Amino acid sequence: SSDVCSSDLGFAISTWLFVQERSSRKRAVAAEEAHEHSRWEAEANAQKARSVAARSQQVAQFLKTMIAGADPEIALGPDTKLPRQIVDQAAERVGRELKDQPEVAAELRSTMGDTYFNMGDFRKAAEMRREALRLRQAVFGATNALVADSLEELGVAVEEVGDLAEAEALHRTALGIRLGLFGREHGDVASSLISLANVLLKESRLAEAERLGREAIGSQRRQ
Repeated sequence: SSDVCSSDLGFAISTWLFVQERSSRKRAVAAEEAHEHSRWEAEANAQKARSVAARSQQVAQFLKTMIAGADPEIALGPDTKLPRQIVDQAAERVGRELKDQPEVAAELRSTMGDTYFNMGDFRKAAEMRREALRLRQAVFGATNALVADSLEELGVAVEEVGDLAEAEALHRTALGIRLGLFGREHGDVASSLISLANVLLKESRLAEAERLGREAIGSQRRQ
């Protein structure tokens, strides 16, 4: 009787161990499959991201080439109607195709602003440069060199439109950022001083404009 009980107990233990081992193997296989699936999914997502980035880069380069070719300083002939159509179409594509690439979109908006400015459409130039500024502020924050570039570019455009008060404010903000980043002996600081002095001249604030002009010359000499 005791032998039978021992035999039954041994069989039960063996069966339990077998079930446990099989369950462990199943869990291990499932875990390995899950890990493999996660790895595959991560690789697929990474590949997708690289593909999207590559397409965005190609689109950006294409648009930049389009915009540069539309600049009346580069395009052949005195008629700016076709170049204007090209840059208008490029502006639409930037808004549509680069929504998830704000840094690239900002660079292209800045380039389009230059093109419209050279065409003499200062309001459209200001529009493009204002959007470039907004995007750069969102990406880089308020005190960044590229933000300062956009502030100065927008300031020049709105100055041509005739809004001298806004132009002055934009140039002063750009100057403050550049002084904080570079100190006084830097080409970008000199550029801001000259841009601000130009606005002050138009506002008939001759003494301050002259002072800033001298400061810009001194900054350039010390470089």
